[in-house]
Amino acid sequence: MSKNRTIANLGTGFVNITDTGTEGTKVASGTTAQRGSTTGQIRFNTTTGLAEYYDGTQFKSIDSPPTVSGVNTNNFESSALPTNIVISGSNFASAVTVTFVGNDGTQISAGTTTRDSATQITAQIPNTVTSANEPYDIKVTNTSSNLANTLVDAFNIDAAPVFGVASGSLGTILSGASGSNLTQVTATDDEGDSITFSISSGSIPAGLTFNSNGSFSGNASNVGTNTVSTFTVQASDGTNTSTRQYTAQVNAPTYVQLSGSGTWSVPSGVTSAEILIVGGGGSGGRSPNVASGGGGGGGIVHRSSYTFTSTDIANGIAYVVGAGGTGVGMNSVQDDESNATEGVGQYGHDTTFAISGGTITAKGGGYAGGYDASAYRPARPGGSGGGGAWNYLSGASSNQGTFSGWTSYGNSGGSFVNDGNQLNGAGGGGAGGAGGGATGTTGGNGGAGQLFSNFTSYGASGYFGGGGGGGNDYSSTGGSGGTGGGGAGGHTGNRSGSNGTDGTGGGGGGTSSNGYNNFTYKGGDGGNGTILIRY
Repeated sequence: MSKNRTIANLGTGFVNITDTGTEGTKVASGTTAQRGSTTGQIRFNTTTGLAEYYDGTQFKSIDSPPTVSGVNTNNFESSALPTNIVISGSNFASAVTVTFVGNDGTQISAGTTTRDSATQITAQIPNTVTSANEPYDIKVTNTSSNLANTLVDAFNIDAAPVFGVASGSLGTILSGASGSNLTQVTATDDEGDSITFSISSGSIPAGLTFNSNGSFSGNASNVGTNTVSTFTVQASDGTNTSTRQYTAQVNAPTYVQLSGSGTWSVPSGVTSAEILIVGGGGSGGRSPNVASGGGGGGGIVHRSSYTFTSTDIANGIAYVVGAGGTGVGMNSVQDDESNATEGVGQYGHDTTFAISGGTITAKGGGYAGGYDASAYRPARPGGSGGGGAWNYLSGASSNQGTFSGWTSYGNSGGSFVNDGNQLNGAGGGGAGGAGGGATGTTGGNGGAGQLFSNFTSYGASGYFGGGGGGGNDYSSTGGSGGTGGGGAGGHTGNRSGSNGTDGTGGGGGGTSSNGYNNFTYKGGDGGNGTILIRY
């Protein structure tokens, strides 16, 4: 007959006991109050429902710790606290505690804790959790075993905005170019708050404005050398801020001035440019018995930023720069009216720039009215029209064409004023304004040229296409040439008209007469046109 025995009944000679059964070995069990105090004891605690052992100092439960794997959201508005956070994981005991641990080690207990299941806990974040110590870890402790696990950097309070553009260069633009070509600074906010941007230190390129939405506007001021600006951008959601350092570069432009004719090759790496095309100025009028009008300035076509096509880059761009019309008189030059050497004047020549989409043409200026020893002649149209003279009174109109994406400039010449015997000439039209009418005391002033602020080192300090002044028969003051290279009109002190300035497309000045059939003076030459390219 068998008898149950304790290990104590079997004596002290047993070492490394092996249980050969399959169901398990039953150890002592009892409540927490029934614990012993011998080091190495193993027992089942019926109070906690866990096996435990005594290490000589305390009993420790034998269990798997909880696993904390995630939360339902990782950012909270401080204004919304207290609020609940849902924690997911596994092995959550029936009794758990939740602690929020700041980045400085501060521990704050959850306001309330509800164990929804072995895989989910709902805990309340109290309003004592602030953004000062974010990000916060979440520590879950199974109360029965005192075993715990932590989810690191689980959530933030009022998280600062996160930049979407890496620190460094926001781009490079040319002097005078729009700041909109720089990269816009962006950022996101976990709470969905609106973000405003500002410059907290340093400075952006002169001439630009940094907007609260992170974009740039305005045009960069001209620089003599390539210039890098360094600045720090602050992004704010109204509570928290983030900063990041950026740079922006403004390059001094490269200028090319074309003359004559040929094919211009687009330099390697250049994709766009500002282009200014100016026709040749018309000559001033010449007449042996009345004062003549001024020549019209050359027409102008401009584009602030033209993007070169692959064809432009591969084949180059053919061009012709128009010469100014030559003033007639004392030089065996035939006019364009009747091919007479004792004639009126000459048109300025067209300037052309043959981009892949079609040829852009700046028309040559028209010549002025006058007399060619056989008949009185009217002023003729051109990029800007010539000024009127006796007895065709009206100035000529502009025939400058337009081109999609480009801006064209040209105006009419001034009209002759029949003021008794004082037959003075009217001013030629300018790219920036119509020619002035003649009066009884002076010839008409040439129309103003057009200013292009990025080309102030060229033309007449940035002005192009000024009209020529009208001649004056009765005074020592002829009509003034229009700003932009227009020649002055002749007068009693110098009856020949002054030449327009080359490279401006300015019109030539008209002559003053000195008695019938006196041919010892000439109309002013029109100034040659130009093509300017800035990139």
